[in-house]
Amino acid sequence: MYALWEEFFDDPLEAEVWAAIVGDRWPLEERLLALILRRSGPVAPAFKYPLYERLLEEQPGRWDDEIYAGLMDTFAWYSLRLDEARAESILSRLSLPDENATTAYHERLAQERTRRRP
Repeated sequence: MYALWEEFFDDPLEAEVWAAIVGDRWPLEERLLALILRRSGPVAPAFKYPLYERLLEEQPGRWDDEIYAGLMDTFAWYSLRLDEARAESILSRLSLPDENATTAYHERLAQERTRRRP
């Protein structure tokens, strides 16, 4: 997964790579899907958010922990690939066992905004 993100997701081939991995191979094998969701931070919002939304519609609650991990993984990368409104919408639809998870997300976002401010 690390090589995939490092080699392809800062590259002009991003759409092609995402289509090859997720594309029309649906449903994906569950272990692969779990890995992709958890490490989807560097993926462009145009790719990762439709996948999150699709899973939230088709299998409510099933992938919530992995989607949350993907939202948090966004902050682990040099470039912040985030559509705040869409991420908030997705976050609000997640059922998470930790009631502080949403607060943790907002705190991390605030930290990243401060850290990245010129």
